[in-house]
Amino acid sequence: MEKKEEYAMIFALIMVFIALVREAVVYAASGILVLDFTAMMIAIVGLVPWYLVRYTEYQRIKTMEERFPDFLRDLSEARRAGMTLPHAIRFVSKLDYSHLTAEIKKMSAMISWGVSFEKALTMFSKRCKTRHIQRSSSIIIEADRSGGNITNILDSVSKYSRMMREIEKEQAGVMRGYTIIIYIAFLVFLAIVIILVKLLITGIGGVSGISSIGGGMVGSARMGEFKTLLFQMSIIQGVFTGLVAGKVGEGSVLEGIKHSVVMVILAIIAFQFFVW
Repeated sequence: MEKKEEYAMIFALIMVFIALVREAVVYAASGILVLDFTAMMIAIVGLVPWYLVRYTEYQRIKTMEERFPDFLRDLSEARRAGMTLPHAIRFVSKLDYSHLTAEIKKMSAMISWGVSFEKALTMFSKRCKTRHIQRSSSIIIEADRSGGNITNILDSVSKYSRMMREIEKEQAGVMRGYTIIIYIAFLVFLAIVIILVKLLITGIGGVSGISSIGGGMVGSARMGEFKTLLFQMSIIQGVFTGLVAGKVGEGSVLEGIKHSVVMVILAIIAFQFFVW
């Protein structure tokens, strides 16, 4: 774990702890376990930096995986042009592969210092921290050990890597339809909550201001508490439904946080216009 992520994690844990203490104080004072708005905002403030650090790293890895087949293809073509492997790596390190360029430059420097291609590629794959690159690098190393033509190996792995990326993109396109279904389910949930407030709770509170439900007395003065409870329930539902949408549609919970934000905003808008 990098220093930046460690600091963000420590800050997030401190803020979440403060939020829990705030929640405990509110519960002790009121005797009612509800999601306190201030506690929720404290937790969000603490989690946002950690999320930004993790999401930036996630996007960096994603970009590296997308550019890795281009690197292998260019390296293979440089070898076919007659360059030795160290010269070919030095040549492609001058090209632009986004976040992958810095790691290629490090590998080129290691090989120029006399480090073997196998060891340099192994360390390169470890620094990249992505299973896709590590798997492809392992294939190249094992094929090179068996005495295969390194140029053909690089070309084959490049095609394999590109094919895998295309399959993943195609799969993501198919799963995106399930994300839409999850959004529709959440909107249906909000519609049910709004109907519940409008037709049931408001109606119950309107009968002489007092009605009996299961032996308990529910006055119109407590309608606000019911609405607050339903609002908090909608926020929690939006957060976790968004995380599920990210995992199902894009294969990552981190990607789901943006869906969580959208669903929370939809819940706030729905309550602002139809409930409060």
